[in-house]
Amino acid sequence: MSINIFILLGIFMASFVQSLLGFGFGMVGIPILLLFTSPSQAIPLMLCLGTILNTTLMIIYRPHIQWRLVWSLFLPSLIGIPLGISLLNGLPSWAAQLITTTVLSVISISMLARLNISVTLKPYHPPIFGGLSGLLSSATGIGGPPLAFYFILKKTPPIITKAHLNAFFVLVNLTAVTMFFSSNQLPFPLLSALLYLIPMMGLGIFLGVWVGRFIPADLFRRLCLYLILGLAVFLMLQSFSLTQIISL
Repeated sequence: MSINIFILLGIFMASFVQSLLGFGFGMVGIPILLLFTSPSQAIPLMLCLGTILNTTLMIIYRPHIQWRLVWSLFLPSLIGIPLGISLLNGLPSWAAQLITTTVLSVISISMLARLNISVTLKPYHPPIFGGLSGLLSSATGIGGPPLAFYFILKKTPPIITKAHLNAFFVLVNLTAVTMFFSSNQLPFPLLSALLYLIPMMGLGIFLGVWVGRFIPADLFRRLCLYLILGLAVFLMLQSFSLTQIISL
């Protein structure tokens, strides 16, 4: 794939958002990449970049990581990841987008409106959120929203949220990249694009971590929800346009 200024700026913005909120790299970067390449190239590339990004942020936030919680989220994702790869290769993209975005829209609007959502988190909830995140990560490259909802419901402080999200996605991305590589879906030209994108990603990481120090917890949660809602609306409109094209 050819690298242009829009892809470079997209990777910078995606890295900035991920460093600022703890998720959002795929949510911001993939829609931009899809303007210039196919999902089969965009998603593996973002997973490779995400592995480097998440590892860097995990090292920064490592004192705040509780690995027992990370593993309780990650192990169920091992079921979701291969299912997501199967969906990427089989299910029409508009169908998966429409289902996912409907759920994301309802939940994010409800929480932004401060409706009375009373959820008592149980020991079986982390595996559910982790498995769903693994599925969405490999199917769409966008696995952050389920875990973001989980930590918002827990009212976890921002730095703890970011630490656990990045630790989780190091493991998920490594697993997904290994599966893509074993199925010959990571060609050399795709990997060579990393050399051009890593510097912009590094700049986004630096600025995101610096700005994140000045954001209060309540504003942090609302920014997360606005980002999720914005993505949901964008993908929902995209899925409707795809259905119209198919029906012609």
